[in-house]
Amino acid sequence: MKRPDVKKRAEKGIIYDNVRKVEKGWRESAVSYTERITQKLRLPPDILAGNPLVHLLGRGSVVVENYKKLIDYQEACIRILTTIGSLYIRGEHLRIVLYTRDEIKIVGRINEVEVKT
Repeated sequence: MKRPDVKKRAEKGIIYDNVRKVEKGWRESAVSYTERITQKLRLPPDILAGNPLVHLLGRGSVVVENYKKLIDYQEACIRILTTIGSLYIRGEHLRIVLYTRDEIKIVGRINEVEVKT
């Protein structure tokens, strides 16, 4: 004969296992849903992967999306941490004119954009 507390623990174990299975299924369906939305909207797969997007607008400005943080900010070099490594933007009279959680816009005379992994 099982004690009541042992029976309750066994029931909890079954319930927790079922919750874990549902959570796993939910995560998989959320990923497939996100992929379907990305395909329907014709978005680049880089956005889904969280990779940085760098838009170079001539030699006068650059916009970086999906970055992690700003590492170094000087007039001749700005360094930004991304998921694929450090992004170096070198030039003259560089300054940040837009700085949000999602993107950074840098203006000045841009001579070089380099990624170091």
